[in-house]
Amino acid sequence: CAAHKSDLRRTRVICAAHSIVAGMSFLFWFLRRAQGVASPRAEVG
Repeated sequence: CAAHKSDLRRTRVICAAHSIVAGMSFLFWFLRRAQGVASPRAEVG
């Protein structure tokens, strides 16, 4: 994250928000992929 000297606090908040959103989106994608891999096996078996 590029920190500006003018508003360092707001930059930190934005950086934290971006990292949280990225982590949640990755977690959501991982869970969706895990369900997609697990559900066809359950239907076949």
